[in-house]
Amino acid sequence: NAFITINSPITTDKGLRIIGYYDQQDTVFIRGNGTSRIFNFDYDNRFHNDARRRIDMEQMAFTQITGEAIFFDGHSLVVLHSLFLNNTPSFGTIRIESDVHTDDLNLTVAASIFENNQSRVPASKGGGIYISWSNSGGQSNPQAFIDVSKSTFHNNSIVDQGGAIYCSTGLGFQTEVNIETSTFVDNRCSGSGSQGGAIYATNRSNTGYVDCSISNATILDNVAAAGRGVYYMPSNFFNSGSPRDHLTIISSIVALNGSSNIVSVNKLIQNSGYNIFDNVNTNTLNTTFNTILNATAASLQLGPLSSTLGSTPTRAPLLGSIAINYGNPNDQTDAQNGMVDLGRRDAGAAEYICTNFAYIRGRFCQGDTLLIGSNVITTAGVYSDTLVNAAGCDSISFYILTTSAGSNGNDVQVSCGPFTWIDGTTYTNSVVGPSFTIVGGAANGKASLKTKQLT
Repeated sequence: NAFITINSPITTDKGLRIIGYYDQQDTVFIRGNGTSRIFNFDYDNRFHNDARRRIDMEQMAFTQITGEAIFFDGHSLVVLHSLFLNNTPSFGTIRIESDVHTDDLNLTVAASIFENNQSRVPASKGGGIYISWSNSGGQSNPQAFIDVSKSTFHNNSIVDQGGAIYCSTGLGFQTEVNIETSTFVDNRCSGSGSQGGAIYATNRSNTGYVDCSISNATILDNVAAAGRGVYYMPSNFFNSGSPRDHLTIISSIVALNGSSNIVSVNKLIQNSGYNIFDNVNTNTLNTTFNTILNATAASLQLGPLSSTLGSTPTRAPLLGSIAINYGNPNDQTDAQNGMVDLGRRDAGAAEYICTNFAYIRGRFCQGDTLLIGSNVITTAGVYSDTLVNAAGCDSISFYILTTSAGSNGNDVQVSCGPFTWIDGTTYTNSVVGPSFTIVGGAANGKASLKTKQLT
């Protein structure tokens, strides 16, 4: 790994695409040197809803920043395949904030990791992502779209609200928050009145709405005083929100967070089924159909936080987990750790990896035959064989075979009487031509062909 140290914020009001160097083997980190911000995308109320207020960032890695890695008050921000590690932000490693602009907001975060970002500032919010977006400029029906997918939030800690994600929009905003195929583990809010150990979402006005959808997510072992997994507060419209205010959960695991697992203030949780919960008051759900309500660590049987095939880390179900094949049967989109296996999605972000692969390299002698499955192999090549193990999963072996020639030689013997050769035959006359193969007789361990000449 290598490091680039930034001593003061990089400020611009231009649209940019920035590509870093980050993968799981070799990374160039951008780190702070006491600076409270790395990138400052400040548009000062210019270019409303314009592509010039768009930032695309890919393969970035941020660490050791006393504040946020990204400050943004433009129109559209896209963050892909990036890492936010060991920072101390008071308001998110990604901070999106505006109190005077009238822009619509578009935020996309995909395949990214937010880990061990922690703050002890009393009013700190959003350990990973912080959004505070207002409309004091009076724009008609402003919109905010927040989409987080295939990302991991692990061990982030703040004091007040939103251990991993804090989202609050203001006057008239039509807000849609979509969290899909993502993992939230061990995030926390430490304050005595804290809310939303993993996720906090609200619209803080008397108009507008916030429609929060959580699908194929795994939300485990998060901590807050209220809403340890999720805390949702609709807009203040008649004290119960707009008809378009919803917290919808489908095909997700929200469990092991302790009491006060999910809080939805004055609004029923729209339980769309195939969910696994614990510590949820059934009176706060619109239905309990197709829902497991009493999950335990033993019944969940989830593996440790880990990556598979280059994915962001997640906790995949192990053999015997109640999550296996419990997800939405109509959803065949990829899980956080790969393709759907066994024909049906598992509940939560991750898929039980049922199929095992083995790669076997070998040589065999010219003229030999091998039996792979039901196939007789006589030539070099790549072959496969599939077996079904006791769990009903495919075990696929790939054989990468090359041929190796044996050795040939002549055995010249001179005898004045009967002579018994290595083939066991006794000869009484001169002879040329008999042959015998010695298995493993060559120096390379292959067959050795001997041809006899007797006089």
